[in-house]
Amino acid sequence: MFWLLYWLNWIATLEGVIFLTGLELTLLRWASYFPPIVVTGFKLLISVVILAVWGSMTHGITVMIANLP
Repeated sequence: MFWLLYWLNWIATLEGVIFLTGLELTLLRWASYFPPIVVTGFKLLISVVILAVWGSMTHGITVMIANLP
């Protein structure tokens, strides 16, 4: 059961990071249509979310390992 949760956690995290990276690349393509402050703010927001997702995943794995019988 532990390994299933471990891999599901990894897969979900990678999907989220891939989605957010794609979103950021799309924004960079459209950057000329937005004021620079909007682009910078959006890139910062995406970076913070990516770090939060990785941090959450790491915490989840640590908790699962700590709760092993």
